[in-house]
Amino acid sequence: MNDASDFDNFYTTHIEPSLPQLRADCKQMDNWGYAAVCAGFVCAASLVGYARDYLSFRRDGWVFWISLALLLYAVFKIGKKRDRFTDDLKEAIIREIIKYFCPGAKYKPDEYITEAEYKASSLFRYRYDHFFGDDLVEGSIDNVSFRCSELHTQADWGAGLANIFGGLFFSVKINPRFNGCTYVWDWDRVQLPTSMMDEEYRLMPMPGIADIKTGDSEFENYYRVCSNAPTQAQEILSEKMMDNMLRLAKGIGRHIAFSFVAGRCYVAITFNRELLEQTDYDPGDKTEIKIYFDTVSLIPIVIRRLELAKLI
Repeated sequence: MNDASDFDNFYTTHIEPSLPQLRADCKQMDNWGYAAVCAGFVCAASLVGYARDYLSFRRDGWVFWISLALLLYAVFKIGKKRDRFTDDLKEAIIREIIKYFCPGAKYKPDEYITEAEYKASSLFRYRYDHFFGDDLVEGSIDNVSFRCSELHTQADWGAGLANIFGGLFFSVKINPRFNGCTYVWDWDRVQLPTSMMDEEYRLMPMPGIADIKTGDSEFENYYRVCSNAPTQAQEILSEKMMDNMLRLAKGIGRHIAFSFVAGRCYVAITFNRELLEQTDYDPGDKTEIKIYFDTVSLIPIVIRRLELAKLI
């Protein structure tokens, strides 16, 4: 997706200088982790000692209470250190990657795409019970204004939790003259009702639409297009645009859905996993940072590959 030398240069110049502080944060978490383990062991051992009369709770109860207090304090400190580490990671690594790919963009680690934008897109219409995300990026690329964040929606279905969407979600401003609603869904993820029950209870509302035939057999093998503005749909889905959509989907190797609704283009790339969160023990792990690097690089790739500048 990105040239290896580009990443290696970026890692050396932008990431390595921040690693001593990140690793120091990790070491502090380790130290409090060891303290928690030791305190927990002493706490448990003292309870066994009291139960078997090796120790007298009246005489030796202080052992339990002190070890319990240390355990609780260590757990508290681990939480605080983890929060600080997450903040440092976002600042030192994620923000630098965003600055590299999206110069001038605003990065808001604790914010995400709004529910209003998600619902307006109709890319995933199933009613949800949980809506959350993070890592909002707002900016402009080639004069195209965009908002992008990690987003997750889940529903409480039956005995378990069902994922509806998880991945990168884009909300991009296009010309307001495109005031209709055009939807481009994967054939296996079409958001139309299959029954009255779906329409009434399972799906969120959307405008009335009809199928649009594009005349491109390859494109129609991947996507179903529906719209309430056929003329606008045909203008937006030019031969070049459809080719760009297919190349983007094949290049990324992920499910991608698109919609053009009331002056905005929405794009959803499904990952169904956490994208910009620390998962490896070493904060300087190049493999993991390369994943962050490739993930953020999708922002300019999507906007430029779709040539959205032509729609503003």
